[in-house]
Amino acid sequence: MLLDKVEKKKKPLIKLMCFCVVWLIVASLICSFTS
Repeated sequence: MLLDKVEKKKKPLIKLMCFCVVWLIVASLICSFTS
């Protein structure tokens, strides 16, 4: 399937995006706790 090929190419990008999103959530939580 074509989608599988696209998935394989996108996987590192998706991992990076998930990592960034997790960090944003963590950062906002820290900010809300400290303020």
